[in-house]
Amino acid sequence: MMAFVIAALPALAVNCSGPKELTRTGAADLIRSSEDFHAPITITLPGKREWPTGARSADEPEAEARARAVDSYARTSAELAAFRHLGLIDFNARLIEGPSPTHAWWRFELEPVLTEKGDRATANGASGMRQTEIAVARRELVEVTGITTQKAGTAQVEFTWKQVTTFAGEAFDPSSETYRSLPEWLRQKISGPPGGFGRSAERRYGDVRKGKALLQLYDDGWRVQLVQF
Repeated sequence: MMAFVIAALPALAVNCSGPKELTRTGAADLIRSSEDFHAPITITLPGKREWPTGARSADEPEAEARARAVDSYARTSAELAAFRHLGLIDFNARLIEGPSPTHAWWRFELEPVLTEKGDRATANGASGMRQTEIAVARRELVEVTGITTQKAGTAQVEFTWKQVTTFAGEAFDPSSETYRSLPEWLRQKISGPPGGFGRSAERRYGDVRKGKALLQLYDDGWRVQLVQF
């Protein structure tokens, strides 16, 4: 009987879970809660910019010129135009210089800022975000697909993940109702003209992607050191 008990001890030690054992479930929980993985996918709003606007007449009201300046500037970017259309941003417009007998131009300093709706829809939903960022998606871990021990106390974890869109991000997804509700000119700007230059603003969500994470073993258990997407 004593021999049976002694022989069973090594098997119990192998099957027992503890802080030094790294299982796929444990690794998945660590990755999900890590700062890099939990951080939302964002679009950063540009900073202040001078924007000249031609005067339509010698006595054009400043308010009308300001509105035209904001509208023309917002339309230079698919992201700005979409966020403005959704009511997530507005623009601070400071007059720098008005038209004069020597030049027929207005000059404004424009700065996109979050509206109250934008603040509720984005910044309040994600800790650590700056007021110049709008969250368009968050990451969702699908599964851990493998764990490889690198050396004593370190491990590389392979996993799959996907993007889950926010309300703001839906504006850039052609399959969403939000995108289809946008005016035609804005949908074309987001998709990009055929043969045009630059990057399309379209975004596709739900595709399963691969990622890797480096984990380090400490005295109190495993911690995530780095996440690569």
